[in-house]
Amino acid sequence: QKEKNVFMKAIDRQSNNLLNLVNQLLDFARLKADVDTPQWRNGDIIPHLRMLAETFLLYAQEKNINLVFHSEVTHQEMDFIPSYIDKIVGNLLSNAIKYSPKNSTINFAVSKETTNTLCLRVSDNGQGIAPEDIKHIFELFYQGQQTQKVSGTGIGLSFTQMLVKKLNGTIDVKSELNKGSEFSVTLPIKNKTITYIAPLVEISKPTNNDEKPINNDEITHEENSGKPIILLVEDNPDILMYVKSLLKTNYQIITAQDGEEGLEKAKKHIPDLVITDVMMPKKDGFEFCQEMKQSELLSHIPVIMLTAKIADQDRLEGLRHGVEAYIRKPFQAEELLIRIQNILENRQLLKQKYIGAAAHNSDEKNGLDDDNLAFLQKINTIIYSDLSNPNINASFLADKMMMSLSQLSRKLGSITGHSTVSYIMQVRLGCAKRMLNLGTMTITEIADSCGFIDSNYFSRAFKKEFGATPSQYKKES
Repeated sequence: QKEKNVFMKAIDRQSNNLLNLVNQLLDFARLKADVDTPQWRNGDIIPHLRMLAETFLLYAQEKNINLVFHSEVTHQEMDFIPSYIDKIVGNLLSNAIKYSPKNSTINFAVSKETTNTLCLRVSDNGQGIAPEDIKHIFELFYQGQQTQKVSGTGIGLSFTQMLVKKLNGTIDVKSELNKGSEFSVTLPIKNKTITYIAPLVEISKPTNNDEKPINNDEITHEENSGKPIILLVEDNPDILMYVKSLLKTNYQIITAQDGEEGLEKAKKHIPDLVITDVMMPKKDGFEFCQEMKQSELLSHIPVIMLTAKIADQDRLEGLRHGVEAYIRKPFQAEELLIRIQNILENRQLLKQKYIGAAAHNSDEKNGLDDDNLAFLQKINTIIYSDLSNPNINASFLADKMMMSLSQLSRKLGSITGHSTVSYIMQVRLGCAKRMLNLGTMTITEIADSCGFIDSNYFSRAFKKEFGATPSQYKKES
């Protein structure tokens, strides 16, 4: 069995290499034939480059290589094609890692050469390139003497140069045998050949007030009524601020820098959605997600993972821990925004289904989350056990559920769309409606049994909810 697994892994590795080669050849052919229709975008390229570096950091660590990203500029608005940048930087970094020895360092540096150009430099202290090979390395299928010692196809650098030219830039190389190589890509900040370039994402420009640090623990939900609360858990401050800038217009944002802090913030604020990284100190994304899903207070909250860990086993691990969506870094801002919107809209559609299923103690789950349904049924059991008591209120339920008032309100609201007081009323009226259908009790008796202080109050509440007074409903049914 062990030998079989080794062969299976070898076949899988070789098939993936073949697939990547075919994809590169197809991409190369499309570029050469000028039939590719890439989407230019205008936006801050620095977070995009930082996420790319983070993606290759894991690959470098596996080979005991130190990959260092450094940018002389904090923000740089420019015109670029995200998919082309991914492939350019990806080819340069993967080559540098491939040809560097263990315990060496690779530097990925970003600088502004002039007011109109940005330079990306990837340098290593690896085996270097022979002088006679330098002038040929961008030729298709060319492999120098040093390159032939490591598996390769001679496509990557030629493809990279073509992509750089499509971005109206230049690529240069400096190298010395046994000392290392440096590849420099210089790109124009503005594309003057296109009149309109769509923004990377529609976000509001930061103001001075926006840039001030926020004490998230002081945020009150009333200050941004109607805005869903999103918790961002990310240890990289630049990526954290970038994602926050994408979301702050339409969502109320809380941030944490590791899984431990993330759990504390989640318990305090009960967010509508969590976005987290996988690789974090103290408590990684998987541990963080697992503890959330095991918590009665937090189990209902959907989680999106943004990560550089792209292996299938990592993605499956995330799904096993209840992750709603798994997005690879670097990600398109539009993809993140659409995923968030879809998840929150789907949760909205489920709210009435949860109320109905919980009210009838239905064993028919219909695809609903068992933990959410169990939570509602626990709430309902508490209310049913003393239904005739008009003093059952939010404080009574919170005490029984061993939660604070705000925690109960946020969780109940996230699942049902109702405040605690409103939900208690929903349960009372639902019971009253079922009693009216049975026809064995008077309206006054039903009002008393369901905890209404008098039949007039019961009649007004019933009509508001169902559009008819209890007596009218009884006649029609």
